[in-house]
Amino acid sequence: MKESSQRVEVLLAEVDSDLQAMENIQGHINSIYDSLKKNEPVSDRDKAALGYYLHNLYNAVESILKRIAGFFENSLKGATWHTDLLKRMTLKIEGIRPPVICECTYTILNELRKFRHIFRHSYDYELRWERMDALWKEYRENKKHLLKDMEKIKKTIRRLK
Repeated sequence: MKESSQRVEVLLAEVDSDLQAMENIQGHINSIYDSLKKNEPVSDRDKAALGYYLHNLYNAVESILKRIAGFFENSLKGATWHTDLLKRMTLKIEGIRPPVICECTYTILNELRKFRHIFRHSYDYELRWERMDALWKEYRENKKHLLKDMEKIKKTIRRLK
């Protein structure tokens, strides 16, 4: 197998692994929702668990995007690389690659990115169930766009063998 074919296969395997991790995380989130009792307040433990899994969900997506960026046009640097990476994935880079994600996917991922940043860096932040619940519902409603985007970019990558 040629070196470029090996690089393609490695990238595809890593993307698939991260997509599987996302599915596992979503299963954990569904378990949290299944355990909630009607008409009872959501516990701090359940809020923390949902925050943790939303944080991890974005990390898995960002891992895919970093791998793709590194494969096609090298990595990003600087204090704003998280934001820059997400925006770059919406761009068509002529002669290199098509856009990785559509604007709809960008919008929900950017909301998840913002949440992850707050969750990760604010030790004095009160987790608000309503906001996290809305974010989770929005992600679930738009997940189909992300999965479609991933299939399209994987097709593009496969053609590079």
